[in-house]
Amino acid sequence: MVAGARYLQMLLLLGGAPRAGKSIVSRECARQTGMPVLSLDTLMMALHHSVPSLEIDIRAEPPVIGETMWPIIRAFAECVLGSETDHLIDGDMLQTSQVASLHAAGGDQVRSCFMGYQHIDPQQKFADIRQHAGLPNDWLSDSSDEHVLEVAEFGIRYSQSQKVQCDQLGLKHIDCSTDFERSIEEAAAHLVGSIH
Repeated sequence: MVAGARYLQMLLLLGGAPRAGKSIVSRECARQTGMPVLSLDTLMMALHHSVPSLEIDIRAEPPVIGETMWPIIRAFAECVLGSETDHLIDGDMLQTSQVASLHAAGGDQVRSCFMGYQHIDPQQKFADIRQHAGLPNDWLSDSSDEHVLEVAEFGIRYSQSQKVQCDQLGLKHIDCSTDFERSIEEAAAHLVGSIH
């Protein structure tokens, strides 16, 4: 940081479909910047077990969980924007309207990206998920083939819906249906930008 320069803290937000590569992008952003990452999956599980009065249904679809957790996510984001610490938040329960509201509140301090796979056959996505089993945060590794296929089918529908919403709200959406590695690089580059 240049002496006398005002530090502009950054809030990075990464949403999208389950198994779209968000955790990989988060790890890459953290590697490049040293920025801490808040995984909403981890936060969800912690709140589910420690604050049952919140009634977070971990089996619900991401938009439902996102609505339940939004007051907590928003408060955390506002704390980051009011501090001098960069932070990245990732999770499939981040909703486009929520992210748009944080852009409106934080201006240039907020950068976001959604990831999806709206142009892939469900059987191909199923095969991709099985091929990359065992990576960190792989919550599907012990699931039945039937359940993994259901996740793939849901992810395609979710990706299609979020792509439309992102276009309407002017948010970045990256499709990782065909070139997964390139999509990971594109998402990380978009989020990190000129931070470092």
